[in-house]
Amino acid sequence: MFEYMAMGIPVIASDFPLYKRVLEETGAGIAVDPLDVAGIADAVQKLLSDTELLARMGRNGREAVARAYSWESEAEKLLRMYGEA
Repeated sequence: MFEYMAMGIPVIASDFPLYKRVLEETGAGIAVDPLDVAGIADAVQKLLSDTELLARMGRNGREAVARAYSWESEAEKLLRMYGEA
């Protein structure tokens, strides 16, 4: 999911709690029930029919990865954790 976001590609993901939270907080995609075929099709159609939404979700994903989900943004936390061990 994060690789797609980093490339500016909107995400349609299973509505598992973590994925859903990330997508809702970042605005980078849509979370759907993986067993709801109609819901998945609706999500795809929504993105294909709204180029502005598609572009906005792509930008949101790219910005979120740069800000919060990259090695650069996580380095300080990781080094602090190792220092505490």
